[in-house]
Amino acid sequence: MRKLIQCQALLSATAALFTLSAFAQPAPQRPTTSGAWRFLTGYHSEQPSAPEAIRILLRMAEVPSGFAAERSCKAGPPVALDVPPGMELRSALDEVFVLAGAGYRQEDRNGVLNVLPASGIPLPLKVRIASLTLQDPANLMLSLRQLEQAPEFEQALFTAGLALWVRASLWSTVRQPGDPEPPKPQPLEIRDMQVIDVLNLLAMRHGRAVWLYNETHCGGQRPRVELSFLRQ
Repeated sequence: MRKLIQCQALLSATAALFTLSAFAQPAPQRPTTSGAWRFLTGYHSEQPSAPEAIRILLRMAEVPSGFAAERSCKAGPPVALDVPPGMELRSALDEVFVLAGAGYRQEDRNGVLNVLPASGIPLPLKVRIASLTLQDPANLMLSLRQLEQAPEFEQALFTAGLALWVRASLWSTVRQPGDPEPPKPQPLEIRDMQVIDVLNLLAMRHGRAVWLYNETHCGGQRPRVELSFLRQ
């Protein structure tokens, strides 16, 4: 009888321990490879469109990221950007996506935060570059020019009927008198990579650059693609 009572007590203790351990499992850890979890400072402003609001958020976060937009010439509705202090970038982006009618999504691509059309990655960004040598990957403008001249990328734009415009950004960093000389260029070999991954690699190497792909379709005009970086 005593053995039976001891056995029942042992089973009860084991069940209780199992139940406790089931509820005591550690909470899933937030991924640390993406800037989507970066906390933002407070910001309040009225932006003319959702893409403008997204660019503002990515610039504020100062994490390696990229934004691809496909839109018409018709301006979208203005967006009231209301970011309380301590809000995570991913949450702020999700709010803008809702205001934009869920036209965008965000994903972590090899440690770089990408904001993409909900319909998927634009075809020119999916083009695979067989071989390309970036002479100075620290020079983002030069790297974009070299990427523009890659035969596979040129062919993809031609096939899609897209005109390409590579431009410097208003937020580019300009060297000031007294700044140290930049390090000697170290060429970067690109092998069998999609265009989007090349852009992400450049953003990651820079540390806080944001690449922009803006594809615009206007009635009666040749569709145009603009490639740029928010920071150089």
